[in-house]
Amino acid sequence: MSRQLTEEEAQGLIASAPNRRSVYNWHKWLDGNWHQVIGGVDYHCTDMSFRNLLYLKKKQYGLIRTVKIEGGFLIKKEGWTNASS
Repeated sequence: MSRQLTEEEAQGLIASAPNRRSVYNWHKWLDGNWHQVIGGVDYHCTDMSFRNLLYLKKKQYGLIRTVKIEGGFLIKKEGWTNASS
């Protein structure tokens, strides 16, 4: 039988689950500035899987420049005019 949870209970269980899917801050990372994302810190999947996620995000955000570096990636949304740059 199922049990109804509050939002707080559900979020607590999700956060403690060892195989939970990570939620990445795409809006911040793809703000038009360069961001260094590090495997095991900023993303918790293989580099190939993260690159595939970036490829899928192109549908939502447009062109994304990706440079593989040791331990992670440099990423930047292209064609974005950002006043803070």
